[in-house]
Amino acid sequence: MKWNGQPFLVIAVAFAMGIILNKELPFNSGLSVIGLLLASVFGLFKLFKSKLSGLVIPAFSLLLGFGSAEISNERSPDLIHLKPHIAWGGYISSPIADKDKYFQAVVEAEYYLDSSGTLIPCTGKVMVNFLKDSINNHLEYGKGYQFVGKVDTIQAPLNPGSFNYKAYLENKYIYAKFYAKTCQPISLQGGNPILFWALKARNFCAESLEKVLTTPESKAVGLGLTLGIKDYIDAETTRYFQDTGTLHALAVSGAHLQIIFMVLGFSLQRFKKPKTQRYYLFSVLLGIWSFAFITGWCASVLRAAIMYTVFLIGQSKGYYKLSWNQLGFSAFLLLLVDPNYLYDVGFQLSYAAIAGIAIASQFWPTDALSINKVYRYFLNTVIATIGATMGTAIISAFYFHQFPIWFLPANLVAVPLTAVLLPLTLLSIPFSLISELLPWLSLALNSFYSYLIELMKSIASLPFAVVNHIYFDAWQCLGFNVVSALFLSYYLKPERITGILLAGTGILFALYSGWQTWKFNQVEEVIVWHNPKAVLVTYRQNGITTALATGSLENYIQQSLTNYAEGNITFKKVKSAFKLNIKDCCLHYNQAPCDSTCLLITTSPFEKEGLHSKNILVYKYAQANFQGYQTAKSGAYKFKLKAL
Repeated sequence: MKWNGQPFLVIAVAFAMGIILNKELPFNSGLSVIGLLLASVFGLFKLFKSKLSGLVIPAFSLLLGFGSAEISNERSPDLIHLKPHIAWGGYISSPIADKDKYFQAVVEAEYYLDSSGTLIPCTGKVMVNFLKDSINNHLEYGKGYQFVGKVDTIQAPLNPGSFNYKAYLENKYIYAKFYAKTCQPISLQGGNPILFWALKARNFCAESLEKVLTTPESKAVGLGLTLGIKDYIDAETTRYFQDTGTLHALAVSGAHLQIIFMVLGFSLQRFKKPKTQRYYLFSVLLGIWSFAFITGWCASVLRAAIMYTVFLIGQSKGYYKLSWNQLGFSAFLLLLVDPNYLYDVGFQLSYAAIAGIAIASQFWPTDALSINKVYRYFLNTVIATIGATMGTAIISAFYFHQFPIWFLPANLVAVPLTAVLLPLTLLSIPFSLISELLPWLSLALNSFYSYLIELMKSIASLPFAVVNHIYFDAWQCLGFNVVSALFLSYYLKPERITGILLAGTGILFALYSGWQTWKFNQVEEVIVWHNPKAVLVTYRQNGITTALATGSLENYIQQSLTNYAEGNITFKKVKSAFKLNIKDCCLHYNQAPCDSTCLLITTSPFEKEGLHSKNILVYKYAQANFQGYQTAKSGAYKFKLKAL
């Protein structure tokens, strides 16, 4: 088996598969699967040594990925929220986010005081929300604080279809939360000194930009685009960019680092000669890492900086295109540092976008260098936009459940504007110190940013701007990507083994998707939703969900409901209600029986002999205690219909 000169791509893929096995299977089962795979590889290797020698290193990479994920799962063994205490202390270990009513940061716990007042060392990350007041306004990365009160566990989603914030934080090794009305500074210092100075630099740049970006809209988008500060971007602006497929322009990312790379490459073009190439390499790398530094080592920029460093080192050795091998090497390095990066949305989208651009570049016309420069730039933007959008389409649809139709015209506007705005905004940081230039800088940048936002708003308001309600599970998302990759590989270079893999994977994917659709349509259940402000109950049958509510729903509840129903939902607002006993209903719960009085909201008469699906419209739990049930605050209740 030959690797075609892409060993690190194979190693990175095998390493990622090991991480997935560790996450999806129990430890013993996963280890058994890997042991079986390793035994099979070695057995086949002895029989077909020449043909299967290439499987040995991927097999070991699979084992390494499994082991790395297992080690990473044990990084916080002594968790603060499991300890009885009256007070605890630690230092801020993350950038401080500015929310509407509070500041949010991760605190690394160092000690707690037990009931006798004894100080006991401990470890664990806690997500702390600091209520805004005169003390908390001076929070700083790395400084220590003491808190009084109990640290709580992070609650799992209360309703089906809700975002799993608990799993999201656990991937960052955060297992607890705390609401701090006040805190006491203590003589404790921690954190990374490099990150400390990077955040200092970012805050200085932000203060300088706030003098220039004077309107709320330009300040929000400008700070996000240049420094990765997304605290001021409102939901409406985010929606405009999301619906046009230009969300990458809102927050600093690899696309912005590409602009820095292009500007530096153009400015230092004279040093590309063999004699001065080392100075070119050093200058470009210094510019890239300086930009990463002033963004506070933003994760997305850090990933891109590593990729460009690998690319530039390869370029100095004669490799002038970003190869699959370099892409695999950078991904392998990042996953080796933290296996949970694999489940980070930004990581997935970054590598999917670059892979899409790399594939799209295969369709670059052979006479591209001889055509007009302006037309070449336009063609380059079109191909890169289509490649990046197609590369990320499946992953974006999985997470955001939509696909923007007008992504191409939107990006043809947003990409050139961003390419102008980013260097201009960065240059305005030192020039903001010159008071005579401030009015001119402010007028120019505020106008540019307002123009960008208005254009995205206009494109987002076009008819058929977005295809909504796209739903599939994680395995279908992975299957989509694998089938797409095999199809493109076979299209660009037809080979028998690729064709066989494509056919086999395609059949498995079709069978699994059909089974998932059948399973979804077979579910027949009534759900009482956790919604304190209004009664909300749904009934699902044959894949169609009927939702009834006695009042308005919060946005997050409505989004969870849409996700649960996969967009196929009918809303009805009802008012009439009457009491009945659960024993009179043809409903049952899979635990203990319930004798409590409950509430049924209906639009048709109730038949005591049999409660048919057309009569079951809304069922609400009572505030009384349920025997064998969870309390009313603990989440949604699910009931299955008995066969009638």
